[in-house]
Amino acid sequence: MRPRWRHSAIVALSAVAILAFPAAARADGSLSVTGLQQELGLVNFYLSGVDLPVGSTLAAKNLTVTARDEKLTVTADHVAASTNPDAPKRAAVLVLDTSASMTAGNALGAAKAAAKQYVQALPSDVQVAIVTAGAPTTNPLGLTTDRAKVFSAIDALQAAGGGTALYDGLQSASTMLRDKKLGERRIVLLADSADTGSTRKQTEAVDSVTGMPVDSIALKTDEETTSLLTSLSSKTGGKLFEVASPDAIAGAFAEAATSFSLQLLVHVQIPAEMAGLTIRLTVTADLPGGLLTTEIPVTLVADPKAPKAFEETTVGMPLWMQAGLGSVVFIAVLVIGLLLFSPLIDFASRRRRIAQVDDFSIASRTRQAEEPQSDSPVAAAALALSQQLMGRGDTESKLALRLDRAGLRLRPSEWMLLRVLAVIALGVPMAIFIHVLWGVLIGAPAGWFLTGLYLSIKSDKRTNAFAEQLPEALQLIIGSLRSGFSLPQAVEAMVKEFPEPINGEFGRAIGETRLGIDIEDALDRIATRMRSADLAWTVIAIRVQREVGGNLAEVLTNTVATMREREQLRRQVKAISGEGRLSAGVLIALPILVSLFLLLFRRSYIEPLYTTGPGLLILGLAIVLMSVGTFWVSRVVKVEV
Repeated sequence: MRPRWRHSAIVALSAVAILAFPAAARADGSLSVTGLQQELGLVNFYLSGVDLPVGSTLAAKNLTVTARDEKLTVTADHVAASTNPDAPKRAAVLVLDTSASMTAGNALGAAKAAAKQYVQALPSDVQVAIVTAGAPTTNPLGLTTDRAKVFSAIDALQAAGGGTALYDGLQSASTMLRDKKLGERRIVLLADSADTGSTRKQTEAVDSVTGMPVDSIALKTDEETTSLLTSLSSKTGGKLFEVASPDAIAGAFAEAATSFSLQLLVHVQIPAEMAGLTIRLTVTADLPGGLLTTEIPVTLVADPKAPKAFEETTVGMPLWMQAGLGSVVFIAVLVIGLLLFSPLIDFASRRRRIAQVDDFSIASRTRQAEEPQSDSPVAAAALALSQQLMGRGDTESKLALRLDRAGLRLRPSEWMLLRVLAVIALGVPMAIFIHVLWGVLIGAPAGWFLTGLYLSIKSDKRTNAFAEQLPEALQLIIGSLRSGFSLPQAVEAMVKEFPEPINGEFGRAIGETRLGIDIEDALDRIATRMRSADLAWTVIAIRVQREVGGNLAEVLTNTVATMREREQLRRQVKAISGEGRLSAGVLIALPILVSLFLLLFRRSYIEPLYTTGPGLLILGLAIVLMSVGTFWVSRVVKVEV
């Protein structure tokens, strides 16, 4: 039962860690980037916040910029349009309802005081204009950054004798904000009743403010007007503030003012190794309410003095290199031709139909009849050709079993194509830079051998991990059986507690049992797939117990005890034979390493070995003898338990 205690301890520690180190919260609002400019090694842009929490301010000290998981050096300065003419201009238009209904309860006076507080809270670079929405509409003040003029215009507002002209007011505000040089623009609309005096229609007003966020403040409006203002703010990306009394207007204006924040001119220093690359700059602001992040895709300026990736070096090319390049071109043309025309070959539609049936068959499900799939036509053609070359025998099914054992999610045709690419990747460079025979006799076989070695190592590593985890897994099954679980239930409970490969293999068995396969047959498939004699004996014990009866938990307990004794003996043998295995590794690697050393540093000494007839004969004989010796030594040091 130790795995359960271990699992519980891990869960408890994880909970403590989560409580002790909570994840960073995300603040309300967003970041806006404008005016991006760059030069070699430097990126400049203007950064501002939109709808930041009240009291939050952007500053250089709370900014970080990263690219490709690397933190970049950042400096930032507060800017204003008056001091920096290149800074993006920002503007807000106040559309205030001055109809006769605003005189009730001194609503107009409260609105004027709230509007002045709104203007006072805005950054100094934001231009402000005033529009009255009492029929007829007037424009007391155009866009300006002069706060004194704005305050004077607000103080001079008087209630109009007519009705409410919201649509005309929105039309006038949108006309002021049509300047394409403006970066951020916004309309703040205050209304206490439905539109009764506009000369324009609702649709015209809504269309005119497209692309301009409208923050609507609804003062005791009826349900229809509130719904209209809600729709208007939602379509334009603004916000709606419902206030029940004139005293609450100030709070709505104060929150609307957070749509504009201080503007920063940010300078980001770009490392030389990133010059010319297309990257994404991640800008993060650490605010009191949490983190705000935005990303900027940018193609960086390339360094004109940087060396080119490839330089022409055809002058003085040796004859053997020219021959090698010619061979490479010929092989490339041949391969491309095969890849282009192989889709025209009929790959037997019957096999595709069989694959569709086999997909629903657990007993005979293999990768044999799966069709290669790829988004690339060339890759699909190459996979189809590889599938065709695999043949119709049991080679493909055996290879599929090895890939399953290694935990590789590849079809046999895909694996074979990868092996061919490895042969080309090692053989062609050796043929070009050393000798054609080196590419044919050493490079190509090495590519084939190394890929096979990788598959064997991957398979052995996974089967060894399975063998190590199996006793503990069976111990957990025994505990579940003693608790009253059935065998399938016990296996399913164990799967949830163990990592790969136990999790994947036994989970696959559970899936097979749900499709009608006996649990013993499903476990026997695992034993065959993972080459586990211990599990095979366990399955035999389960079958015997089912036939003759008895306590399955007790039978499995004895089986687990035998497994652990065999594992202990196996490790003792491994420790005793360690010296022999090390000696075998040295004897096998020494000739190869010495040959590579001479090839790199004393090529003239070893060159007759592959440039003359006798040398090639000796080299071939040496390869054969090394292969035989390697096989013999590996058998001698391998002790089966």
